[in-house]
Amino acid sequence: HNATGLWHCEDPKRFAPFIDATKKMSFKKGIGMPGRILESCQPEWIRNIPETHDFLRHKAAGDVGIVSGFGMPVLAQEKVVGVLEFFSTKIAEQDESLQQAMIQIGTQSGRVIEREQNRKELEINEKRKASILTTARDALITIDEEGHVVEFNPAAETIFGYHLENVRGKELATLIIPARSRQKHRDAMARYLKTGKSKIVGNRIEVTAMRAGGQEFPAEVTIGTLKVEDARLFTAFIRDLTEQKRAEENFRKLSL
Repeated sequence: HNATGLWHCEDPKRFAPFIDATKKMSFKKGIGMPGRILESCQPEWIRNIPETHDFLRHKAAGDVGIVSGFGMPVLAQEKVVGVLEFFSTKIAEQDESLQQAMIQIGTQSGRVIEREQNRKELEINEKRKASILTTARDALITIDEEGHVVEFNPAAETIFGYHLENVRGKELATLIIPARSRQKHRDAMARYLKTGKSKIVGNRIEVTAMRAGGQEFPAEVTIGTLKVEDARLFTAFIRDLTEQKRAEENFRKLSL
């Protein structure tokens, strides 16, 4: 592990040799003060650095007048993600209250890092989801428990003739399900939400779907569910079977 940031409150030229030594040095687990802290997950206090030869930078520290040092782990999700080091130009006896205060700083720093890691992970997941939604050849439509549209990917826009901004928040049944089948769809959703049982969820079925202009067409649908906190979302993967059915019919006619 290499140092990624350094700060000091005195003349920067004075501490340049120690700063350069720190930047150039790598610390494996168990080696040097940062390495020992990485391995033990425990803080470390060094009263007299120039006389401590297992402090790998003791010569550089002595050359610029650094005498005492304290290091502590930065924890995120119960793992050491970094080490904070503090140095003094005066002999500093171990101070339990100061040590506890610094540990609290390390804990807060870890929480900041953890939030940033979660933010980056969420951002990656959102980009991955957006990529799947954008490039999928089949329609991907997500609705909430009330049957209102949450997601409507580009393939769905092409197949059904709607734009996402025009359908988000609207009831899906009125958009892509023929009028004669809408109540059956609503009843099936209500039954699933009440009992958790469905003949449709998780299975691939053929249905009659409807485009924006009212034109009906054959489609293959697979429905999956996802629970987000206390709410449940439904995602339908829909494939337009118009060309497939036409090809099958033409083949049937040629076979007669």
